[in-house]
Amino acid sequence: MQRIFENNRACFRNAQIPPEILVYVEEAHNLLPAATELDFTDIWVRTAKEGAKYHIGMVYATQEVSSIQKNILRNTSNWFIGHLNNTDETKELKKFYDFADFESSILKAQDKGFIRVKTLSNPYVVPVQVDRFSIEAGTN
Repeated sequence: MQRIFENNRACFRNAQIPPEILVYVEEAHNLLPAATELDFTDIWVRTAKEGAKYHIGMVYATQEVSSIQKNILRNTSNWFIGHLNNTDETKELKKFYDFADFESSILKAQDKGFIRVKTLSNPYVVPVQVDRFSIEAGTN
């Protein structure tokens, strides 16, 4: 991540257009700094805060929202929330946008593919049913 960040920042500083990069982090609570971490110079925190101007996006997946460093959460623009079975996690979500309105349904709804979506371009959290993606054999 450090190398990606530095390379794109160098392009930006040299009046070049940096390449569009989207970084995927699965089980993010194992890689991103902990909620108790106060190091704001950590590369993941810097990417969450400054990455957009350097054309770097970050997608992270976790079931432990409360374990992610607060500045990363504060700089998250798009949220896709499925079922969480822990009030510690929903309490953390309630700090952002209007997730408080959805807390009980986040805890209760266990339907496969049912998520709540909050995007930067939409002021509201929207409930969405997502169909499973599959490619049928013989389809081009």
